[in-house]
Amino acid sequence: MGKKGAKKQETIGVTMKPEELYDELENGVKSIEQELEIRTRAAEDHTRIFQEYKREVDNVDETGRLNRMITTSVVGDHARRYKATQDVLIQEINSLETNLAELREDREICVNEMEEMIRDKAKEYELKEIKEQEARDKVEQTAAEFISMMEELITKLQNAIKATLPEGEGYSSAIQLATSDLSNLDESDRRRLERKARDFSKEMQKEVLEKIRELETPAVSDLLSEDESLAVPQSA
Repeated sequence: MGKKGAKKQETIGVTMKPEELYDELENGVKSIEQELEIRTRAAEDHTRIFQEYKREVDNVDETGRLNRMITTSVVGDHARRYKATQDVLIQEINSLETNLAELREDREICVNEMEEMIRDKAKEYELKEIKEQEARDKVEQTAAEFISMMEELITKLQNAIKATLPEGEGYSSAIQLATSDLSNLDESDRRRLERKARDFSKEMQKEVLEKIRELETPAVSDLLSEDESLAVPQSA
């Protein structure tokens, strides 16, 4: 409220007519509507771009989620396979260690048995060598005794034969047949000497056997008891 008697404020500028004012306001409204339309289209463009970005982000998020799920599944599968493979390998390693320990134990047992067998065989070979040496010594001793006995027997036989050998025609014929050259004798002389020597040989065989029995040598008697007669081949 103003004071009484105050002067009214005067309008600055030119007073517009209502028609002019209406046109001006209408132009302003149109300008504002155009600006609003431009801004609305810009906002819609921004909204559309935002929605596209949002869809892309959602797609990326979904892809990431799927990738995470796949990665988690693959990692879990690999982890389970690794754990199963690890368990199998641990079992195989334990089995191999057990088999290795058993093989080592068996090898030690076999080595001990082989060493014991080698020692036993060495003892057996040593005993065999000792027995063989004893047998060789015994054979050599027996052979030496037999040779000595035979030499003694031959000496006694020679002495006995010299003491009792008859100086007859058979003896002379035998000596003559043994020392003569048969190629220089006639056929009749050669046959006569052979016949006399053969008869003399039979007589000497009997006498030698009798002398051997008289000497009482059991070893020689046993050797000659199987065949008391000495066969002399007949000459043609």
